[in-house]
Amino acid sequence: MRRAHGAPPAVGRAFSGAAATAGPGRSGPAAPALGIGLPAVVRSVAADAGVPPIDLTARTKALVESLGVEGSKALYLSDEERDDTHTSVHGATVYAGLVRDELVGLRLVPEGRVGVR
Repeated sequence: MRRAHGAPPAVGRAFSGAAATAGPGRSGPAAPALGIGLPAVVRSVAADAGVPPIDLTARTKALVESLGVEGSKALYLSDEERDDTHTSVHGATVYAGLVRDELVGLRLVPEGRVGVR
């Protein structure tokens, strides 16, 4: 789809799980463990395909940790579903902004051409 719109392809890595929201009965601690090794795989696949990798693992982990347990809950379905893995609408919007920033930083899209609503 990216090529159809004149944009170069890229390989993406899903964001980090909600480690900061861990607590009794919460799903946060397991999510990051599932992603161990995936950043390296994404970089390898991207290199093999000759396209840039977009790896949000470190950025999302830093964001979640900076927000702390209570602050990071808004990024996930923590209150609605006790789900600290899947994003809320707010979290998806925040993470879309991180993707936009990576695309601009990699010069895959011109600055100002990609918005997040």
